[in-house]
Amino acid sequence: MDKQEMNALIEEIKSRMNGDRMHDVTLLEEEISRLEKQEGTEAVTEELLQMAVGTMSQEEQEYLRNTLFLDGKRLNQVYHEMKALMQQGKTAEALQLSRALYEHILMKFRESDQERFFSFRNPFESNLYHIMYHPTKTLLRAPFDFSLYISGHAYNLVEAGRAPEAIPVLKEAIRYNPVNTEPRFELAEVYKLTGDNDKLFETVMDTLPLCTSAYDISRCYANIGFWCANLRDFESAYRFYYESLNFYEHPAIPGELKHMEALSGKPLVNSPAP
Repeated sequence: MDKQEMNALIEEIKSRMNGDRMHDVTLLEEEISRLEKQEGTEAVTEELLQMAVGTMSQEEQEYLRNTLFLDGKRLNQVYHEMKALMQQGKTAEALQLSRALYEHILMKFRESDQERFFSFRNPFESNLYHIMYHPTKTLLRAPFDFSLYISGHAYNLVEAGRAPEAIPVLKEAIRYNPVNTEPRFELAEVYKLTGDNDKLFETVMDTLPLCTSAYDISRCYANIGFWCANLRDFESAYRFYYESLNFYEHPAIPGELKHMEALSGKPLVNSPAP
């Protein structure tokens, strides 16, 4: 996003502000949440955050400094810095930063007896959570996608060869958004790495009722195929893998079938081309 586009977007958002503090802060929070998921919008979110802070009292600003900032940087800035380190292959540095971000989130956004923070990405996820889980606590909207941020720390642990440590971290990511299937799929991958076939099956069964796309259903079927192959029930594994392809032609499936061929010692008939 260039400077002209950024200025036009900020002006468009300003045009929707009406001077009512509650309305304007809610509007700015929604726009920040939307934009921070997109690449190249850091300058816009910074400007919007400053606008939101300008509407707050001194006490509220102090609360924001203590919760939304880590070592003088906004939490989303810390996350993007961590991602950049990951992409550069600087695993140790990325892990150090993601651990600090993870610990800050758990400390500053803890669940209480009456309230709980959530990082729903859209109204659909919020509605789905209410339908599936029937919450009794007051739901507080987290300022950023903590499910995503915490999953990043789990990824770094796996990359560092510490997959078992990623399990409780991914469970925290799920806790901040129980209807987001992504950390559940990541948890399934970790159980594959650690060889815990029972937990793999349990995770898939927990994930399947939350799937809202053919792609997600396909991944569940493929994971059950993997589970069957580990049990050496190759006929069932074969069927689940091909049922997965009926939902979505995932490019990883041919590789999974090759894995099953290696386990069984027998070539598959009519297997899809890699």
